[in-house]
Amino acid sequence: CRCTGYVPIIRAIMDAAERMG
Repeated sequence: CRCTGYVPIIRAIMDAAERMG
């Protein structure tokens, strides 16, 4: 499972960046 590592981290960063614009 890819629930661990950098995957969730980059997903969170991308989500935050999308919210910030």
